[in-house]
Amino acid sequence: MSEVKRNKHGPPFVMLKRALIDSEAFNNLKPSAVVVLISILRRYNGRNGINGDEIECPYSEMKCHLANTTIANGLRALEEAEYIKRKPGGLMRHPNKYLLLEGLRKWLPKI
Repeated sequence: MSEVKRNKHGPPFVMLKRALIDSEAFNNLKPSAVVVLISILRRYNGRNGINGDEIECPYSEMKCHLANTTIANGLRALEEAEYIKRKPGGLMRHPNKYLLLEGLRKWLPKI
């Protein structure tokens, strides 16, 4: 019998609770902001993004056929909704890092 391989970093999907999807703040986000949020949450494993640990997510993983300015506008909208706080990377050498703020953390699953 073969062993089942388990992902050490959490489930292989992005869980969004219904309460988050039904919230007014989430429904007021532009579609580009939702795509960027899901791209960032793909890197969330239950431990990073909280308590000072940032989630590292380069623009290349957020692309999804979006222009760089569209991604930047989505990030700005997420910051205005107080879902994330961005820590800029260093001149094309290091990707931006994102801290999940309380406005979003209360909706995330506990892993």
